[in-house]
Amino acid sequence: MGNSIDKTDDQRTLAIEHANILRPLMYRKADQPPLTTELAHAAETMGVSLSTAKRMFHRLKEGDGRASALEPLGRGPKKGGGRLNPDVEAIIDANLQDRFLVQERPSLSGIVQEIRLECLDSGLKAPTRRTIKARLDAIDQRKVVRKRQGPKAAREQFSAIAGEFTADLPLEIVQVDHTLADIILVDSIDREAFRRPWVTFAIDVATRVVTGIYVTFDAPSTLSVALCLEHATMDKSHFTSGEPGYGAWPSRGLPHKIHVDNAKEFHSRAFSQACAEWGIELDFRPPGRPHYGGILNG
Repeated sequence: MGNSIDKTDDQRTLAIEHANILRPLMYRKADQPPLTTELAHAAETMGVSLSTAKRMFHRLKEGDGRASALEPLGRGPKKGGGRLNPDVEAIIDANLQDRFLVQERPSLSGIVQEIRLECLDSGLKAPTRRTIKARLDAIDQRKVVRKRQGPKAAREQFSAIAGEFTADLPLEIVQVDHTLADIILVDSIDREAFRRPWVTFAIDVATRVVTGIYVTFDAPSTLSVALCLEHATMDKSHFTSGEPGYGAWPSRGLPHKIHVDNAKEFHSRAFSQACAEWGIELDFRPPGRPHYGGILNG
């Protein structure tokens, strides 16, 4: 269709990167610098003009913080947008992969100089230091440590002992997992034993409050996770209001990080894209360590 939106993986990745830069400005505190000052820094980081950064910030707010609000509104790059020349992106990526993620640990200044010189030699506009630093910061730190110090160092730095998996604030980390309920449901007519249901839980690590649940007879799936997280973010007052013996269930909201095991439903592209869309960080349990975290254990 002529007016359909042409969303490529590159456009989606760039939108997520820009959303991660701008989203913290939506939750600024009163004692922070003026918004215009913060947007000026963000504009420099993204390599766009201040006016463009303001428009992007407005679109992000209107989209409730969703990264897709920053994706192009039509085919091709939008005039005045913050998308770098693909050749510049390729030069940045190649230098970071081949010269920065190595054991010799060259300085960031040296890498920035190499990238800028290579771009100028190729007749391209050299990116700013902030733009290059933003690309570097977007790399998974586990990968940085693994490349520079080896797999053992990465495991030691990014693994936790069971029982020590903690969070300081509500919704800082929410753990999601499934368990086969320890109950057998019976047929409503013949009262014959049917089967045990699966329950998907979302539990806040800091408070140990269950923020969402989903019950089904089907095996755990991406749909189970999605419906559980939908329940975790919604207003649940109607579940308990007016019911004797039931307390309030006030927990709701988007988690900053979701901690999960390595089941296939958590590695689905739909799940990872949904988390990226809302700026939720995904944290996977290290393979072979079933007790890592220790919050939800079926």
